[in-house]
Amino acid sequence: MARCIYCGKSAGIFRTKHEKCHERHERAVALVPGFFAKFLESNLPVDRFHHLLQNAAEASFVKQEEMKALATTGISQMVNSILKDRLLDKNESARVQELADALHAYLSDDISTFEMQTKIAILREIQDGKIPDLVSVAGPMPIELRQGETVIWIFNHVTAFRKDQNGAAQSAGIELPLDKKIYYGIDAFAKSPLTRDSLKGELNGDVVVTNRNICFIGRDVPPVRLPIARITALRAYADGIHIACEPAPERTVTFALPDSWFAANLILRLVQLSRP
Repeated sequence: MARCIYCGKSAGIFRTKHEKCHERHERAVALVPGFFAKFLESNLPVDRFHHLLQNAAEASFVKQEEMKALATTGISQMVNSILKDRLLDKNESARVQELADALHAYLSDDISTFEMQTKIAILREIQDGKIPDLVSVAGPMPIELRQGETVIWIFNHVTAFRKDQNGAAQSAGIELPLDKKIYYGIDAFAKSPLTRDSLKGELNGDVVVTNRNICFIGRDVPPVRLPIARITALRAYADGIHIACEPAPERTVTFALPDSWFAANLILRLVQLSRP
């Protein structure tokens, strides 16, 4: 007699599972991620939620590795559902962090949840008129920081394009008005990908964002420094951002980078912070 892969009891000849066990398991897999959003909207204590989650996993034959994926997805969906419309406030961020700390055994090794918390905190501080100091840099800096200049974020694995053909890159995407304090949701640019075949002058490297400059550090080329106070135009895409900066034409750059949502909101807020 074969045994059920869920409950471990006899499943019958040529069977590997009970249909009811399978249905219970699949229902839990579908529902568990949604529990997290309901938790954030409630006053349920974290330890109580943790206990209920454990009971649900055991009753529905959800294994530890499966729960890691479900919990990670649940927290991500919980945060992203708010980021579609606004930033999380401090109380919401604290509750998310408390939940993540309590469920550390359940969460996967993916650091994106914790990285997102830092990004939200950075945007919130700049929105409040403060210069964030939440990122530490290991090792020597490839650029010289000036007095009063602080590293806010580093985007790795960035591709910079110095020229475009027929102006296609500038006319596509979503224009971000520099004089309006607008928050752009996490899906705001999803339908506007970069038209890469219209771009030229490809360079690979990293982008260091400080409170005063956007610095592209390419391989075997001098760093390119874009003063934030001199940015004249921004356009955002699903996978990048276009920056026009006066006075020299070489200070107009299109960056293909991960997380254009954060890059766009970050640079837009820094531009506004740099102006009276």
